[in-house]
Amino acid sequence: MKRLSIKFKVTFWFTLIMILIVAATLAFLFYMGEKIVYEETNARLTDAVDDSFSEIKYRFGELDIDDDLDYYNEGVYIAVYDSDNKLIYGRLPSDFDRALPFRYGEMQAIGNDENVKYVLDEVRDVGKGYEVTVRGVLSTSGSERAFSAMLSVALIAFPALIIIAALVGYLLTKRAFKPVKQIVSSAEHINSGNDLSKRIGLEDGKDEIHQLANAFDMMFDRLQESFENEKRFTSDASHELRTPIAVIIAEAENALDSGETQGEARRALEVIYETAADTSVLISSLLMLARADKGHLKLNKEIIDFSEICRLVSELTAETAEEKEIAVTFESKESIFIDGDQAMLIRMLLNICENGIKYGKNGGRLDISLEKDGKYAVCHIIDDGIGISDEGTKRIWERFYRVDEARSDGSGLGLPLAKYIAEAHGGTITVKSELGKGSEFCITLPIYER
Repeated sequence: MKRLSIKFKVTFWFTLIMILIVAATLAFLFYMGEKIVYEETNARLTDAVDDSFSEIKYRFGELDIDDDLDYYNEGVYIAVYDSDNKLIYGRLPSDFDRALPFRYGEMQAIGNDENVKYVLDEVRDVGKGYEVTVRGVLSTSGSERAFSAMLSVALIAFPALIIIAALVGYLLTKRAFKPVKQIVSSAEHINSGNDLSKRIGLEDGKDEIHQLANAFDMMFDRLQESFENEKRFTSDASHELRTPIAVIIAEAENALDSGETQGEARRALEVIYETAADTSVLISSLLMLARADKGHLKLNKEIIDFSEICRLVSELTAETAEEKEIAVTFESKESIFIDGDQAMLIRMLLNICENGIKYGKNGGRLDISLEKDGKYAVCHIIDDGIGISDEGTKRIWERFYRVDEARSDGSGLGLPLAKYIAEAHGGTITVKSELGKGSEFCITLPIYER
């Protein structure tokens, strides 16, 4: 049974249930039919016998039977017996056993299934202490014959009903499982090929199978997006790592082949060191994002003064901004405490500020401000650099995405990492920018409530 298809199992159980229902229905009809026929027959015999006694009187020393007493009335035979149990009036069916003993007050059935006769005997005093017996005999009634005929037809039709039930069950099951077959076919097609764009695409419906198909389509959408992101991520990561490694190899070869003086060798080593440092930052960012995707990146939270964090970042940024004569300012009217990872928050702010310095204008500005807005700390980082296009602002949070080479933040991971850190602290990060006028990043983090 375990190896059979679900379609066969459903058809089998449907047919079995229909057999049980039909059998139970026939049994109930048979029981109720017999009971109804019995009650109807008993009532007819009782009425006929009672009516007969009303026509029999004993007076003036003799038994007087009214001429209106019919010995055969609506299928009931009437026979009257005197006190010595001798037949004095009426008649009985020709095939009736006249020696049948009397059984008073209880209807009895005699004969076989094909020729059943119902007998009711009653004895009463008809006057002056004189008792007579009236026997009523009724052959198989019309109701019983009709019921027997109906039951015979039902028993004959029973196998046909079962076959019809099995056929209907199979057709219904086949139709109901048609979407499942389509789901299996689509899944096998996706599994056997490289076309992740294939979808089940069932017609509109609200039943469970359509909901399952829609859930599969949504899952396939996410899988396709994940695979595409992974391919793009692998390609971009390979490209980003290939460049610094090529530089390191080239400088090392140059130092080995042409580094005749200590100065030349030192310059090659400086280039190798700077490139290796940048590569280390890139690998660290990749590792952090990979851990974040898997949920393995843990935050070492503590209650910190976010105002001091912003002030520290502004001082660190000011040092790198001196070369481009960019003025870095910080403004905060009060201390604002949050529950966060200090190292992560510093890295988030540095990624955004260094991006603003790197692509800011010579002699420009970078303004950092912090304020409280209800239950949130809001940090604004505003630069007057080259700005970002509308399309770029929608995609700068994608890993390795570059609006253009001039606006790249180096590895293309700084802003996605900053966004992750903000969201990991229960906050948000947004950007507003205009080409040629600069950008404004807004970081919102929940305030620690004592």
